[in-house]
Amino acid sequence: MTIPAVSRVRVICGWSRSSPRPLRHARRTPRKGRGEPDLIVVLGATAGKALLGSSFRVTRVRGTVLEEEIHGRPERLVPTVHPSAVLRAEDREGAFRGLVSDLRVAAQELA
Repeated sequence: MTIPAVSRVRVICGWSRSSPRPLRHARRTPRKGRGEPDLIVVLGATAGKALLGSSFRVTRVRGTVLEEEIHGRPERLVPTVHPSAVLRAEDREGAFRGLVSDLRVAAQELA
């Protein structure tokens, strides 16, 4: 399995932010009519490091609501493992329960 370099993810992140039209796969919930997300669910370590820096560790903060500045704007984030990690886990049921628990935190934050 090849994991993309953080620098590559940052390049894609910057490109998607500057793109004149939204990417088809990027669905964003409008906030105050500005097209900004109410909450970002960070799926995995690569995404977390791209947004929060190389010291990010998903296992330390998963399932918690973080308030961080991203691209010069304050954002709320809920980090969790990438869904593919559930498929690779030895204890898939436990990993799946953990992922669902993290996503429930995100859902409760939006409710």
